[in-house]
Amino acid sequence: MNSSFYKQHPEYRLPGSAKDGWGRIGFNYEYKQVRSHYLRLIGEIVEDYNFDVLELDFLRFPNYFPPGDCERHCNIMTEFLKQVKTITERKKIDLYIRVASMPAAAYELGFDLKVLAEKNIVDGITFSEFLNTGWEMPVDRFRAIVGDDVALYAGADVSADRRPGLPVRYMPYNELLLYGFAYAYLNSGADGIYFFNFFTLREQGMDTGKLRFDAFKKIKSVRNLRGCPKTYLITSNAGPCAETDLPHQIPVTIGPRQSKSFNMLAGKEPDSCRFLFRVIFTGDIFSEQLWLRCNLSSAGCTKLLNNVPAQHLSSELVNSKKVSGNKTLKQAHVAEFLIPNNAVYNGKNEFILRNESANEITVHGIELYVLTPNRGGK
Repeated sequence: MNSSFYKQHPEYRLPGSAKDGWGRIGFNYEYKQVRSHYLRLIGEIVEDYNFDVLELDFLRFPNYFPPGDCERHCNIMTEFLKQVKTITERKKIDLYIRVASMPAAAYELGFDLKVLAEKNIVDGITFSEFLNTGWEMPVDRFRAIVGDDVALYAGADVSADRRPGLPVRYMPYNELLLYGFAYAYLNSGADGIYFFNFFTLREQGMDTGKLRFDAFKKIKSVRNLRGCPKTYLITSNAGPCAETDLPHQIPVTIGPRQSKSFNMLAGKEPDSCRFLFRVIFTGDIFSEQLWLRCNLSSAGCTKLLNNVPAQHLSSELVNSKKVSGNKTLKQAHVAEFLIPNNAVYNGKNEFILRNESANEITVHGIELYVLTPNRGGK
């Protein structure tokens, strides 16, 4: 797992420990020797092989400097990447980097995206969560910082979401999740979609016969995806790295006669499609006591499905052998709302869930389904 250079030079490592999180015992890029080592490796790859794009994955693992002193660390990394760019330009190879899910998180870890774009050092940026899929990453913020000349890719991990107490859902098993992720981000301003870690399902001994890699054919454009069934999610807080990940919206408790606002990326659909909004929650409440608004429209009160076993919470809970969290939810409620077609926007959408009861509820999952005339189910 570790190179000879790493084993031979413990003095070049970060001053952390493995218990502090993955990557905390990696190389410290403050040392010129470390940067020179990687420049030699990159130079060797560029000279010996022919390819179009070199991606430096700075999210696996995300720590390259001791915490703090962000400005100085960004200056060091900018100079390093400038040297990499000099190497790749010799053979007209584009340089991409993969970074954290928010521009400020990337900066904190040593990447000044604005400077890298202004100095034409990088040609593309992939933004992603660490070993988790972020369903509402701020494409608009990245675009405002880097402009239109740098390609932006939204990155998904193999797990669609990891909801505490519920089975893990995996992206490659369900084309509706793949379509939803792609359509949401392409409609939010991303130039492309990036899938990470999909091979790991084979390593885990999962059923590879049901992998939906054929769905990639449809993900090349918004036009291909418009009007087809798809599923959108909201990220749950099971990610292992707060430095890189979004502040997750669920699980969350909504108190008696209180409201909670949720943001979700999605896209407009033809008039023939319908939207179904689903909330998975625990707590005692009657159907007429749970209300939903979508942007400028009201979806009214819910049709409530009571006492649903955890394994039946969604038709997309397929091929799951593991359960995240310390214990599985024994039972939960599922609330469903039909949303007017014209209520959903391209990009960011706001959903306000209102608890009119005298009891608190805890929301464990939120899903939005696109239903089409020829496929009314989920």
